[in-house]
Amino acid sequence: MDTEFKDRFSMGDYLRFIIPSIIGILLFMFPFKHEGETTIAVALFASLLSD
Repeated sequence: MDTEFKDRFSMGDYLRFIIPSIIGILLFMFPFKHEGETTIAVALFASLLSD
């Protein structure tokens, strides 16, 4: 039964899941300073789009 699950997913399938997940974590979880204020990347992109 264990071999059935190993055959279903390739390394590319795992990377297609892991890489976007890491990008999402970086966008939503890690604050940085921009013009003296602490913000996250998504908030910065939203403010740039609304301007």
